[in-house]
Amino acid sequence: MGKAVNQIALDTRLGKVFLRWTGKGLITRVRLVPGDFSPKRTKKRKHKDVSFPIGLEPWMLAIRAYFDAGTPLPTLNWKILDTSGWTVFQKEVYEVANQIPHGETRSYAWIAKKMGKPQASRAVGQALRKNPIPILIPCHRVVSSHGGLGGFMGQRDPSDPKLVMKQALIKLEEQYLSPLFPFLNAPTFHDHSQFVFV
Repeated sequence: MGKAVNQIALDTRLGKVFLRWTGKGLITRVRLVPGDFSPKRTKKRKHKDVSFPIGLEPWMLAIRAYFDAGTPLPTLNWKILDTSGWTVFQKEVYEVANQIPHGETRSYAWIAKKMGKPQASRAVGQALRKNPIPILIPCHRVVSSHGGLGGFMGQRDPSDPKLVMKQALIKLEEQYLSPLFPFLNAPTFHDHSQFVFV
């Protein structure tokens, strides 16, 4: 995988989102750190003087809108990703997972079946556990066949912060599709001060 030379952090009310990219402007990793890092609870920090790829700025704004109101992300452009470290199987799993509609969930078995490998549910789970770009590849929408959250990012304890995050993301998308108060999902402003280069 190409070396990530820069990273930006985005504070949200569900957690901190880190996005890394290479010198060629390709996204290599998205990392989620659960917790309340909303702007109201964090002090503004000075940005480091780094070159932010213009092609990635829309994605940071889209991620901001996603966490603000559950707004669906744009169709993923695979050309902005550094997939050099992925296996063929991983890429196939991620491509199928990316087909799961916003606000819906599917099982590991569903993905395996869509891939034409119905016995590969466990391997699908392992590939999703290694997903380097959660949110962009929506592994949080993949649950176990019996309806449980499953092992999101390798976690199985339902009280684990990462599984709590998974549940929060699912609820966020469901609320966007069926809001209790529609005006709460009105577009929000995008404050670039919430992007912190680290």
